[in-house]
Amino acid sequence: MKKGTIIKHPSLDWGKGYFIENASNDIIKVCFEKVGLKTLSLKYITPIIIEDQPLATEDELDRIVGKERIKKRIYFDERFVDIFNDIKSKYPKHLVFIQNGIYFEVLFEDAEKCSKEFKWKLYEKTLNVPQTGIADFNSLELKHEIWKKLRKLQWPFVVVCQLETGEKPHRKISKVYPEENL
Repeated sequence: MKKGTIIKHPSLDWGKGYFIENASNDIIKVCFEKVGLKTLSLKYITPIIIEDQPLATEDELDRIVGKERIKKRIYFDERFVDIFNDIKSKYPKHLVFIQNGIYFEVLFEDAEKCSKEFKWKLYEKTLNVPQTGIADFNSLELKHEIWKKLRKLQWPFVVVCQLETGEKPHRKISKVYPEENL
């Protein structure tokens, strides 16, 4: 099956599904319209290929998978730039703070804005990606002061916390101000 093939589940009404990838020999990942991303075992299910539909383009698949990530608010082993762009697609006016170990980092135009307001130093870890940030707030008071100042300035923001350390940490959106329905 080719990436982007449109299928349906043989017995459940999950809407159209877009074949995303082979996870292993008998396991595939499919993003369905009604139930989102599912992992299916080809040992137990033979998906029905909808032959009158053209393959989804790479851009369409990126958009579909991106919406699924935003809905679940969780990111596994993804580059900061990808997390930032994904969140900005849903929250274009929000500052995005992404936890990286003991730091909360801000990228691109968000970094420039925070650098000016908070006098944080700008730097580049990746070519042409301005960044800034602060150490993971050693005191809860400082953390609350930053969020309080952002609210006072009426600057919307998103906080993405790191939930595990190690080779493959995962991150989750923990705060959206002001809160919106996803």
